Amino acid sequence: MNIHLREVICTSKDGDRFWRMPECYIRGNTIKYLRVPDE
Repeated sequence: MNIHLREVICTSKDGDRFWRMPECYIRGNTIKYLRVPDE
């Protein structure tokens, strides 16, 4: 399952820094957890 996301917020490993990105592509083998709202 590969995912192409738009308007994302990227978080550093330690959780101290955040970056807003216009789009992001994630390969399926790197996905460990995915939460999707009911909307």
